[in-house]
Amino acid sequence: MPPFTGQGGLAEFAVCDVKFLVKIPEGLGDVEAASVPRAALTAVQACERADLKEGERVLITGATGAVGRMVVQVARKMVGEKGVVVAVGGVGGEQLEGLGAGMVVNYREIEGGRWEEVVRKGLKGGEVDVFVDCVGGESLEKGTKLGKSGGRVVTVGSPPPTWAKKGNKGWEEIEEGGLRKVFFIVEEDGQQLKDIADRLESGELKSSVGLVINGLTEEGVREAYSKGLKGGLSGSVVVKIA
Repeated sequence: MPPFTGQGGLAEFAVCDVKFLVKIPEGLGDVEAASVPRAALTAVQACERADLKEGERVLITGATGAVGRMVVQVARKMVGEKGVVVAVGGVGGEQLEGLGAGMVVNYREIEGGRWEEVVRKGLKGGEVDVFVDCVGGESLEKGTKLGKSGGRVVTVGSPPPTWAKKGNKGWEEIEEGGLRKVFFIVEEDGQQLKDIADRLESGELKSSVGLVINGLTEEGVREAYSKGLKGGLSGSVVVKIA
C-alpha cells in the first residue's frame, strides 16, 4: 500500500518505495492479492489500537465489509478460544462464523434496526470489553453503549466522530464516558504487510473480494467507488487493469 502522500495505485503504473512492497503469497492470484493491503492493514492496526487480550469480548460493526471481515479474523486470533467475537453486518454474514465470529447479527433482518438490543441480550452481562467500529455514525453510537466501564472503542468510520482529537502525531486516544476511544486512519507498513502475507499463505487469514471491475475506464472506476461507498459488499472492490 503506497503512502497517501505520494502516488496512488489506481493506475497502469505507479512509483513505490520497495520497503512498502511484499511478494504475493503462494495461492493468491492478482485480484485476491489486490484486495488485501488496505483491508488487512486497517484491521491489524485497529486491533493493535484496541489492545485486544485473550479471553475478551469484542464487538465488530461493518463485519461483512472488506475491513470488518479481516477484523473478525485478527480479533479471533488475539482473544483466543476463551474470547467472544460478536460480528454485526449485512450481506455475507453467513460466512462470518467460518472466519471466527462466535455470534453473528444481521442488522438487515432486525425490525427497527435495533441490533444492539440483540447483542445485549445474547451476551452474558450484556457488555463488551472492546468495540471495533468499521462504519461510524449511528453504528458507532449504538455499539459504544455496549462498552463496559474501562473498555476500549476504536473506529475507522468516516467522517471522524465529533470526539476524535487530532494531535501533532496523528489522532490521539481520549477518555470519555468511562471508555478509552480512538479514531485513526490506516498507515502504510511494509513489515506488517509481510506478516499479513505470511498469515495468508499459512491459511490463518483469508482474503475477500466483493466486486471486480474489469478495465481501467472512467465508467468502471466511478462504478467501483459508487458501489464501494454504498456498502453492502462482502469484500474489497478491485479494479482489474489488465
